Amino acid sequence: MVGIRRLANIIVSKMIQVLYFGPNLTDPGSTFRLISRRIYEKIKNKFTVGGINFQPELQILALTNGFKVTEVPVRYGRRVGESKMSGPFWGGFKIGLVMVKIILSMRIKTFLNNNNLL
Repeated sequence: MVGIRRLANIIVSKMIQVLYFGPNLTDPGSTFRLISRRIYEKIKNKFTVGGINFQPELQILALTNGFKVTEVPVRYGRRVGESKMSGPFWGGFKIGLVMVKIILSMRIKTFLNNNNLL
């Protein structure tokens, strides 16, 4: 991942880190996650987002409910063809904007609920 997409990933990752006191994550949109059944059972009724934008919500719900979030680095190979999700620049841009909206709206929600957990 290079250029503007890499910069966007850094911005979205830092937003989660700063607003939710999370770890330094590098890829908020990565689609591979591992979650224990215990944690899933605790947060499963709180999910509101689907698709690729589900990833930031999952991270935020885990963090706001006191669970540890860890990233295992993945080496990306050169993509063959075009992404079905982000495709050309505007597809990725739209996904990034939705992620930012999710991150900010969840933060506002927790603030308005007197910092109660989501």
